[in-house]
Amino acid sequence: MNISQIKLAIGIPVLNISRQVDEQNLPQPWVSHWDDTNRVRVTMHDDVYNIIVADKSFDKLAYKTSTVTPTDASKLPYTRIVIITPKELLGTL
Repeated sequence: MNISQIKLAIGIPVLNISRQVDEQNLPQPWVSHWDDTNRVRVTMHDDVYNIIVADKSFDKLAYKTSTVTPTDASKLPYTRIVIITPKELLGTL
């Protein structure tokens, strides 16, 4: 799948990507899109993001979906979608 096919499959036409940060506000090697209305987070590692930015037609992408239930009872569950590229398809360096 390419990124357009994934967006169509998950029903999100535009991914507004932001850098993820930790508790100390330090940047992490992950980026994400958050849809508060539908409680959906789409994440991907920097490596995958950089591949997509370089070539939006790259068609070796996949995604995994899971439900996240926060330990903090005041927070609601949400769907997490992780966009991935299987390691064996990236090639060798």
